[in-house]
Amino acid sequence: MPQRLVTVACNQCAAPLRVPEDATFVTCKHCDAQLAVHQTDSARYTEQLDELKEQTAELADEVRQLKGNRELNWLAHRWKRRRADLGIKLGDGPRFIPTKATAWCIAGVAVVLGASSILTGLLGSGSPQLIGGGALALCLGLGLAGYVFYKAAEYDRAYQLYRHQRRNVDRRHDADPTTPENLP
Repeated sequence: MPQRLVTVACNQCAAPLRVPEDATFVTCKHCDAQLAVHQTDSARYTEQLDELKEQTAELADEVRQLKGNRELNWLAHRWKRRRADLGIKLGDGPRFIPTKATAWCIAGVAVVLGASSILTGLLGSGSPQLIGGGALALCLGLGLAGYVFYKAAEYDRAYQLYRHQRRNVDRRHDADPTTPENLP
């Protein structure tokens, strides 16, 4: 049984085209446009494939940007939680971000207070309580400084990892998806 032909207009040059009833793609014999054939309940029409490719590329770009934004939001949320975990809380006060500068300050105060108490005890009154208190202040202060140094280094490593992951996401989602290194 011969295939039934229908007439559709070329979307590019408006020339009438006779195509098989079930055709989904056709090339116009008048202008060589590559066309997709669409059918609704009441009409048949063509659409230029170049337009579809352009729309598909635009949608793919939007999807890539949305994925990048979602990934960046997830990284930011995870970093915020990690940052709070890395903070140091003293007593009922707020958390503070540990830094090496803070650790040096604590160490400096511990050395000055501890050493001055020990020296005052040794050179002045000879009080064993003053010497013991100075030694205790020195040990506790240096211990706290060591802890803050450790936490500062841990914070720095975590922050560098976060920045690295963020740069990778930015690079991956800002790059042209058609370059060979970005293809799946």
